[in-house]
Amino acid sequence: MKRSGEPTPYIMILADTASEWDNCDFAVIHLTEEWKGKMRERLAEIERFGTDEELCSLLYWDAPVGFYQNNDEDENGTPKDLLNEDEVWCYITLEDGEPENLVAPESRLGTFMLTVYPYGTATYNAIGKHSGEEYWTEAFDISRLTNSEKANVLLTAKSE
Repeated sequence: MKRSGEPTPYIMILADTASEWDNCDFAVIHLTEEWKGKMRERLAEIERFGTDEELCSLLYWDAPVGFYQNNDEDENGTPKDLLNEDEVWCYITLEDGEPENLVAPESRLGTFMLTVYPYGTATYNAIGKHSGEEYWTEAFDISRLTNSEKANVLLTAKSE
């Protein structure tokens, strides 16, 4: 996994877990055109609620993400080392077969969800299938990943 200065089909984003015995350090999200289209639709859905101050979020069943933990044996450092101090995600390049070699959390994850918040940010969450423990990503700005002009207008209007 290497950091890219240009947009790629993948991002690495910081992640965590509430588990006392398991680890989760980052997630990889695959930014396919289908994913970008769905995310634009979800921004449009939340826009329909306007400025409803009581709206917390919209929740979707969604799982185009893998949660992983740092591999202590990796001589290139940890994925967190790819980030600048003020970043929670970055574009990455993956070598052939690399995703299969990333170390998943010990717990088998199930019930993957995407939470979209009114100001155009989102997080992925997963629940340990047998432990019930929660895993989550840091929040990310949907419009930055989809290059959506409509989303940028929405975010500007809501922040005024």
